[in-house]
Amino acid sequence: MGVRRGSRGGGGGGMVNPMTDPGDLIVGGVAGAPTRQPVGGEGEVLSIAGGSPAWTPLSIPALSSTTPAALGVAAVGVGTTAARADHVHALPTGFVAGATTAEDMTGTGWTTVAGTNVTATWASSKLTITAASGSSALTNVSSDTSRLGASASTWDLCCRVDVVAGDGGSLQAQFLIGYYVDSNNYMLLSYTNTRTIGVFSKAAGSTTDHGFVSGPSSGQATGGEMWLRLTRLSNGTIAAWWGVGTSGALPTAWTRTHLIDRAAMTAAVGTTAKSWIESGWFGLGALSTAWTVDVLAIRTTWQGSL
Repeated sequence: MGVRRGSRGGGGGGMVNPMTDPGDLIVGGVAGAPTRQPVGGEGEVLSIAGGSPAWTPLSIPALSSTTPAALGVAAVGVGTTAARADHVHALPTGFVAGATTAEDMTGTGWTTVAGTNVTATWASSKLTITAASGSSALTNVSSDTSRLGASASTWDLCCRVDVVAGDGGSLQAQFLIGYYVDSNNYMLLSYTNTRTIGVFSKAAGSTTDHGFVSGPSSGQATGGEMWLRLTRLSNGTIAAWWGVGTSGALPTAWTRTHLIDRAAMTAAVGTTAKSWIESGWFGLGALSTAWTVDVLAIRTTWQGSL
């Protein structure tokens, strides 16, 4: 028929089989000539060395020694058999998807430095700071450690607050949140009893007052749903915001009050900064009436989403 059939066992048109032992392989040698590649040793893998196939030890990168960050306090799930459809595990208490930390509001991991006649109390899942009438001081509460990842380039601090006493009247009291490295390096959002919002920053001992603008209404400030937020954006600028949520949830819309580009502050306030909350005297004379603010929630993140 004019068709040439290959002979049995021809191995590709008469190729001489170079294999001699079990496990041998055939590789292309000089000019592609069939060459025997002996079986490798235990744990070796076939790779390339100097442009030719070779058996080399399997290399497995060492696991990270970094201690995993806790997601929160363990919570009890639904006690069912694994085969049931309603078998679930509860998320850790305080865990919020997309957030580094949702504080448990017990005060654990926070330190208070109290000013004269200004108290700070953690109770009933909230932080209450009260400056008595006649006070000329501030009390601060700061996280014992930074809540920020070492590689963070953007981060947020957000607090849900309720002005319980002292709303309105002449300017005399303030509530502050922000990031604090030391007394010479920090950035703070200031909310006042006149319902204005400002930002103070200090870098290498040099303080800048970035001004105050109008904020929420009295009803929003005293309704228990007001959130204050200070953000460092990826380009190093600082944004201050406020918003009103519902039933304890974060706002779905925010009002930005400040956008600050201060290179010195960006450099001075880095990822070692601690979360900072402070309240009391504004600095324009002793308080004529008590000033009380409840902090109902604290969230920090360096993942870009609260």
